Amino acid sequence: MELKNFNVDLALAKEKRVEGAKISQMQKSLFKKANELSILCGIQIAIIIFSVSRQPILFGMPDVEKVVQLFVEANHPTSPRFYMKMKKKKRRKKNLLKTISHIGN
Repeated sequence: MELKNFNVDLALAKEKRVEGAKISQMQKSLFKKANELSILCGIQIAIIIFSVSRQPILFGMPDVEKVVQLFVEANHPTSPRFYMKMKKKKRRKKNLLKTISHIGN
């Protein structure tokens, strides 16, 4: 009976190794394509992947930190800075409407 469990454990370990190798190959392909896109289009690019074990895997052209910093500082609808500005504007507008409605009553 123990031999059967041992074989199952070996099979699972082998599957995990194969899966890990496939993921690693996909990451290499993704990073290669991102590098090519960066060179061909003259753009800056960053890729952040979190593995199953929560380990970050980073790729960036010219480097991840610079690209992420540009993204954070950008005044673009998808940037966190823009989102916070819009949230603040909505809050001000809501407070202003409350004030106006209290004055009118």
